[in-house]
Amino acid sequence: MTKNKIECSISKTNCSIQISNSKISLIERKCFNILLLNAIDELKTKDTYSIRIADLQHMFGFNYSKEIQECCKNLVQSTLKFSEFDEQGKESWTLMPLLASAKISEGYLFYSFCSDLQNKLSDMGFFDRINLTIQNRFKNKYTLELYELCMSHYNKKKGGGCTPFIEIQSLRKLLGCAENISYDKFYEFNRFVLKNAIKKINDKTDIFVIPKQEKLLKTVKAIQFIISDAK
Repeated sequence: MTKNKIECSISKTNCSIQISNSKISLIERKCFNILLLNAIDELKTKDTYSIRIADLQHMFGFNYSKEIQECCKNLVQSTLKFSEFDEQGKESWTLMPLLASAKISEGYLFYSFCSDLQNKLSDMGFFDRINLTIQNRFKNKYTLELYELCMSHYNKKKGGGCTPFIEIQSLRKLLGCAENISYDKFYEFNRFVLKNAIKKINDKTDIFVIPKQEKLLKTVKAIQFIISDAK
């Protein structure tokens, strides 16, 4: 992989983005995106992929040499709830690991995806583009998760898009904070997760996001994200 690939965008299926697991860290999520970019052109022709550790470190934008082995270990061991939403906001899901295998040898990382995940990743019927340079601007996983969710419903040619209304509990899981009891109340989740993530996206990325709440009486039940080109 050449260094200029850090400027590339990664095509990801709508369902591959919406991964629900609060145990996946920001570094691990970034690592998965980089490994997918490295494999994206050969998903239908190969089962095992490789990347130089030096290239992986470069694409992180930092020297994460000590964390790479632990990162890959966690990606292999983590069982993920792989969520998909239809236009009505109804959820379906599948469980699978992000990586089926990982091996570090002679300065290279060799890895593979499980067959079910590889099939989903290679189905490019609906896709978005995640820019790895933008990804490196994010300092917490909530921002990256929300950015990827919004990008999966963004149409660049039309200059906008919107997610379906997503129930609060499902949204918490998608952003990886379902098990964090400190954000159990909606006002805490909104203040410490959503507002911060939306501000970072609007300040640092190529899109602009506006949340729209759906309420029952005075209780927020679901949120939709309206996406447009950056202002």
